Amino acid sequence: MSALRRVPKAEWGAAVAGVREVYYQGEPFRGSPTRVFAYYARPAGGAGPFPAMLLVHGGGGRAFPEWAAIWA
Repeated sequence: MSALRRVPKAEWGAAVAGVREVYYQGEPFRGSPTRVFAYYARPAGGAGPFPAMLLVHGGGGRAFPEWAAIWA
């Protein structure tokens, strides 16, 4: 369980209209490293802390920056 609490090193990508790309190392898959992609957004103004809202998709879906902006 302690391994799940460690924050992975993040690499930040482009930022557009308050939504930023972020990449981080995921769990290995069949012995190979994985890289996770996500969009990150937070409410405009205010210093936080803010609660987290995660939208996890799968099954061939993809991430939409508009969804991150709407939920922020």
